Amino acid sequence: MQGKKDTVLGMITGYDAGYDNGYESVIVFGVGSYTMNYNTRDSLGIAVKATYQEVNGVGYELFKAPKTDSGMKNSAKGLLRVEFEDGNFVLYEQQTKEQEEQGCLKTVFEDGKLLVDESFDTIRNRLWNN
Repeated sequence: MQGKKDTVLGMITGYDAGYDNGYESVIVFGVGSYTMNYNTRDSLGIAVKATYQEVNGVGYELFKAPKTDSGMKNSAKGLLRVEFEDGNFVLYEQQTKEQEEQGCLKTVFEDGKLLVDESFDTIRNRLWNN
C-alpha cells in the first residue's frame, strides 16, 4: 500500500508511524462543523468525539469542559460503557477497561481489520427493535 504514513487513513489501516510509536487512540470520521448545505452537527443531531487515548501504555481521559459554558457542553469522559436499561440506552463514563468491555458497545474495526461486517439494515433493525 502506497501513501503518506501520517494520514488519518494511514493511522486507521495501520500503515502509519503512530502504531510504531506506541500510540493507541480512537479516531472517528463524521460531519464537520458546517457543511455545504448549511447543516451542522447540532442541526443533524450528531457528534462523536474521542474520550480516551493510550500513549506508551498510559491511559488518558479526553473530555471537553469549556470554562465559558454553563456545563451544557461538557462531554463524556474516559472509557465509556452503554447499557440498555428499562427500554433506554444509558451511558456510563470513566469506566475501567473491564467495565468498558461489557455493555452494548462492540468493537467492529481494530488495527486495520473489520471484525464485524453487518449491513445498515441489520444495524437499524437492532436500534429500532431495542
